[in-house]
Amino acid sequence: STGSFPADTEGAIYYDDSEALLKHYDGSGWQKVNTNINYDRPGDGQYAVDIYTKLLLHCDGDGTDSSGNSHTATANGNATTSTSIKKMGTHSFDCYDANQTGDYWSVGASSDFYFGTDPWTIDLWFYPRNTDSYQIIFLLGTHDQAGEIVFRPTGGGGYNIELNDSSNVGTNINATPSGNIAVNAWSHAALVRNGTSLMLFHNGTLVDTADISTRNAGVSNVNIQMGDRGYLGQAFHGLVDEVRVSKGIARWTSDFTVY
Repeated sequence: STGSFPADTEGAIYYDDSEALLKHYDGSGWQKVNTNINYDRPGDGQYAVDIYTKLLLHCDGDGTDSSGNSHTATANGNATTSTSIKKMGTHSFDCYDANQTGDYWSVGASSDFYFGTDPWTIDLWFYPRNTDSYQIIFLLGTHDQAGEIVFRPTGGGGYNIELNDSSNVGTNINATPSGNIAVNAWSHAALVRNGTSLMLFHNGTLVDTADISTRNAGVSNVNIQMGDRGYLGQAFHGLVDEVRVSKGIARWTSDFTVY
């Protein structure tokens, strides 16, 4: 540790023998390389479970929910798993088949998904094969249901979030991240309610905020669908991994780092 070190450039790495730690330069300072696979940073290993975690799908070959709340994700139609395209672990959920409709993963209705006006966070990794049209990545509730949350690419590289209140009146965020949503690559997305704000993060960058002071988000006993919107179709041409629903916490309120 007394010798010369790499230049202070992002991505540089060295072993600090005085601390017996491998370190890397993250663009602002030297940080230890994390070796805990359950550290709570997106992409830095599978998430750990805390009291706010209501659903946690590692997507590793089946529909097991690792949150401890005994939910199950079920493959519908020709939805399947993939071992060749995955963000972490052994598998991901593939939501799309050549028939282009009715292929999705679902989680049964539960009061765990009633948020009211409490803070909440939905975050996941997704891999689109294209972004040519409206495609449902994550749906809480059903079409035009009070409290419905819709999360989807809009076509042209942007996002749409739709949140309906108890009168089925919607608040929408339409945002396009810098460089658009990448195709055939993994991106991290997070939807966060913090107070009266609904926030959308793309790969850790806040891309838009909406005022939802008059909105609720989620009614009792609503289900989740990933990959399709039922009779409206809007099939997602891609895969998802490390899906987490958190209730009672806004996990991010400003830009953060993904790995």
